[in-house]
Amino acid sequence: MEKIVSYAQNREDVILNAFFPDIEHGYYVDIGASDPTKDSVTKFFYDRDWHGINVEPNPSIYKKLLKERPLDININAGVSNVSGKNLDFRIYKNGDGLSTFSDELKKEYKKTNSKITDSYKDIEVKTTSLSDLFSSNDVSHIHFMKVDAEGFEYEVLSANDWKKYRPEVICVEANHVTKDWRSILLSEKYTQVFFDGLNEYYVANESGRGDKFSYIKSIIGKRVIDSDTYWELNDLENRRMILDYQLQNSRKYTQELEEKIIFLNSHIFQQQRTKSLIKNLAINVDQIIMRNINKLTKKQHYYPSINTVNAKSIGKLLDAIRAADKEAFINKPTLAWKVKAFFGNIVLLLYRGFRKAVGVIGKLVFKKIIRPLVRMVKK
Repeated sequence: MEKIVSYAQNREDVILNAFFPDIEHGYYVDIGASDPTKDSVTKFFYDRDWHGINVEPNPSIYKKLLKERPLDININAGVSNVSGKNLDFRIYKNGDGLSTFSDELKKEYKKTNSKITDSYKDIEVKTTSLSDLFSSNDVSHIHFMKVDAEGFEYEVLSANDWKKYRPEVICVEANHVTKDWRSILLSEKYTQVFFDGLNEYYVANESGRGDKFSYIKSIIGKRVIDSDTYWELNDLENRRMILDYQLQNSRKYTQELEEKIIFLNSHIFQQQRTKSLIKNLAINVDQIIMRNINKLTKKQHYYPSINTVNAKSIGKLLDAIRAADKEAFINKPTLAWKVKAFFGNIVLLLYRGFRKAVGVIGKLVFKKIIRPLVRMVKK
């Protein structure tokens, strides 16, 4: 479904666009232009390379128009039935859309005692007529004119040279009719063709725009969204893109972490394997060393030979064995064995001290160097 963004208060821009299916670069006149974006009837067309005249009596909004509509003609003035006259323009601080030249509406708002209209200021604004506005800006052809003058529509429409300056389509806000301006348009050969609940749309009889207009074909079935919703959707889309980008980075970072974990697990496995090999090697070396040290310190035993030659009987054999045991008991270890055992015990003490020192140093190295390095690599 086609999406159309409407900036206007009541979709006036989308409705006006339906009158001009054949026009790519048109010309508009906006009387009471107001903000260049919010509730603007012409923003839709400006973005599509249409241009024209924006008339706005409020100085602060006029500055916005200068900034955001550099390709338009922006005029800080009021439009009335007399040019060059200063009129009091009342600006309502809490409801700028109600600001007006109309004395009738000023009195009406004063009676309502509303928070929207109880705070205001009056400024003097110089006025111009439609005829003078068009002639001074060399206007030749106008595709549409929008009039939103808050009860001052009669004064705006009553001072135009309708034979010379004939907008093909005129959109007039019709919720504050203080004087009957409709008779002016009807007498100048304009026909009302549509009412949107707030504005009335008139076409010049000779323009044929009424035949081109179809509300059903141009609007019904299309996805028309207001500008606030459009910007919210844009904001959500931008956030979605940011989240997608962050998600991609998170996935990439997760993948990198998984690769690091695999590498660390492999490294830890290799370390454990190396540690196991070193441990087994140390045990084997220790066993060999201890076996040799034990040979040095092992108590020497004397085993005399048993004379079995003369043992003709079991009794004599037993006598020979007893004699051998007595000789073994009486004989003591030799001096050479004692020296050997002495040095063997010294070596055993030194080796035990060395083995203990190696264990302590190994634990310190693991605690102070290896463990911090592993933690740093994990981070």
